[in-house]
Amino acid sequence: MSDLNAQQWHDKIFNEGVSSLEVWAIIEDLRNRETELAAANGLLRSAFQIAKRDGKDTNWEAWRKQLDIALVRQHKLMHGKESEEE
Repeated sequence: MSDLNAQQWHDKIFNEGVSSLEVWAIIEDLRNRETELAAANGLLRSAFQIAKRDGKDTNWEAWRKQLDIALVRQHKLMHGKESEEE
């Protein structure tokens, strides 16, 4: 994933200009964000199904693990690689 967040990309594009390689990096960053958004949507759909069942027949250990992984990935996406240790 890119080291820049959305605001940093915006500032770079509109204030500094970008090279063609940087354009490709922006495209890759957007693809990564789209992938993460789709994964988050899948988790929300799962949460809705769990809620509909009132939590019955739910593997809570696996669910917590999925949520933990998703939260770490989204945190990195939102805040960049420098916050990996958090």
